[in-house]
Amino acid sequence: MTRLIVCCAASLLWATSARTSAQDESLESAAIRRLASAFETLLAEPDPDFAGFLDNYSPGARERLTDDRLAMILGMYCRDVPGARALAARRTGDARGQVTLVSERSGMSVILDLDLELTSPYRIAGMSARLVEGNPVIQGIVDGMSPEEIGEVLSDLLQRLAYDDEFSGVALLVKDGEVLHRQAYGLASRRFDVPNRVDTKFNLGSMNKMFTATAILQLAQAGRLDVHGRLIEYLPDFPNREVAERVTLHHLLTHTSGMGSFWEAMEGMNWTTLREPADHLPLFAHEPLEFEPGARMSYSNSGFLVLGLVIEAVTGQTYYDYVREHVFEPAGMTDTDSWAMDEVVPNLAIGYTRAGEGGHGHDGPLRNNLFLHRLRGGPAGGGFSTVDDLARFGQALAAGTLLDAEHTELLLTGKVDTGWGPGMRYAYGFMDQILDGHRLLGHNGGAPGISSEFAMVPGDGYLFAILSNLDGGATFVGGRLREMISRTDAES
Repeated sequence: MTRLIVCCAASLLWATSARTSAQDESLESAAIRRLASAFETLLAEPDPDFAGFLDNYSPGARERLTDDRLAMILGMYCRDVPGARALAARRTGDARGQVTLVSERSGMSVILDLDLELTSPYRIAGMSARLVEGNPVIQGIVDGMSPEEIGEVLSDLLQRLAYDDEFSGVALLVKDGEVLHRQAYGLASRRFDVPNRVDTKFNLGSMNKMFTATAILQLAQAGRLDVHGRLIEYLPDFPNREVAERVTLHHLLTHTSGMGSFWEAMEGMNWTTLREPADHLPLFAHEPLEFEPGARMSYSNSGFLVLGLVIEAVTGQTYYDYVREHVFEPAGMTDTDSWAMDEVVPNLAIGYTRAGEGGHGHDGPLRNNLFLHRLRGGPAGGGFSTVDDLARFGQALAAGTLLDAEHTELLLTGKVDTGWGPGMRYAYGFMDQILDGHRLLGHNGGAPGISSEFAMVPGDGYLFAILSNLDGGATFVGGRLREMISRTDAES
């Protein structure tokens, strides 16, 4: 909870002045950074009478508030946020700035909103402060962070999570093609003490749905199928004719088909027999639809597995060969595939989970997930990739390498409400979310020992990929990144 601890100045009656030059803004920004550094130094080594620090206040502020009053206020900061470091410092308007200081020692932070002198050296003319528990940026309290500040916060967050063994994996954050953060944490193999690397391959969970949907749209673009065509047109021998006649590819792509998820039928069976998409059909093909196709959305892994069969029927290739040749290779994704777990694949992370038998629960002893998943992933999920390959995938979509502009827009535009979060709609294998005016496109993945997040923010130039081999390792981090990006100015 935020609480006001002091307000050093009421609104000051200043004459407005047209000071809009880039030079003035640069001088102001430099002054705000200087003040942030001064606060950081003060809180690291408090001066008993604060004489040196008081020089950072304008003469008018010192006269109005008195040096004794200012010293008392500064003493409160030294008590509440000892040893704090400056996490963010930015210009918020003409003669205004904001500094965020975080203290790991006390677990508290302070957000300082500064009113500055109208001319250089831009000393403090007035200031208000908010004391908050924890890291205010991660809590989404601070607005308008710069890309560099977001990268610094991400690094700080991941270091702390990795230290507490709550994150193991790799995170990549890019802004307009510039890497803000790219680092590996934790272990790829705990048995042999092998660390994760930035190019380590991680299980994607449901992220493969993006590749499957892209492949379907490629075939639509080529005129080889119609996304509104019925399943029976492409799989005339589908075991459940009633389903095949009522369900369209659009229903499958948007999880509105009424099909369920084959995962429930896998409990207690020999998963090593599930190597190809067709191997899964006996698990669900004869099940009746749960609702009328198109009536609502219900997430369906079975539906995306059927899309893989459609790709095979239309192209005459295996699903794996088609996406490798037409999605991964054109995008330059050399470290992405659906490798089987009995293959020898270099630099592949093993997942670790606290889930119990059947993947249930979350508080058991830590163990690997080798016997909790299918032998081989496919159209619905379970393939492997790296953060760099995911970035290449996003860049290839943006560049029109995989689809033309019309079909890229069709792929990415939300079509049904998910109910999963504010402004979140499901497109074709992608989530399309509007969060505080910012559009985020991508998908996540999660299962015992698997956690992944991928998002493109085209209006702001951001792209991030987080891959983890621990339960939920990427979910929390991805959520914080969405919060921070959604609170930025798209032009910053």
